[in-house]
Amino acid sequence: MDKTPTAIDDVRYKTYKRLSIEYKKHVMNFNLNSMKMKTVKTILLHLWQLPQHLIAWCLILFYRQKRFAGIYKTSHVYYHSLLPNSWGEGISLGQYIFYDSNNIWDETVIAHEYGHSRQSFYLGPLYLIVIGLPSIIHAAVSTGDYYRYWCEAWADRLGGVERYTTKS
Repeated sequence: MDKTPTAIDDVRYKTYKRLSIEYKKHVMNFNLNSMKMKTVKTILLHLWQLPQHLIAWCLILFYRQKRFAGIYKTSHVYYHSLLPNSWGEGISLGQYIFYDSNNIWDETVIAHEYGHSRQSFYLGPLYLIVIGLPSIIHAAVSTGDYYRYWCEAWADRLGGVERYTTKS
């Protein structure tokens, strides 16, 4: 049997090469488009949560007693010592969590603050008024169980924190 390429083999090879090049272009365009969409999504998300992010960026830039601790899901976590001890262990501003530097990494606290990050994602510019202000006031005057307050219980649910078990 003769192994020399025929005209049909040549056409098949050229078709294969053309399709292969077209496929590679499609894959590259898809990757570029998905990178562009990710960038656009990130910009829109930061604009949606701009009030919270401006405060967080100011804290990151100007507050010296903080350090980056890591990333929890989609939030950036910083150790800090900016809150009075009576105010709890953390504060969430958009995608930024500030965690009390006197405590070791506590998954429950971080998950709760991540729940606040999700609230910020849902409420956008309304977050500081609807969640932030009531939460701070409640923390300052609360004598009962802080985490049973509506916005704190919601943050627990969104963060996947199970503080209270029901007896069956």
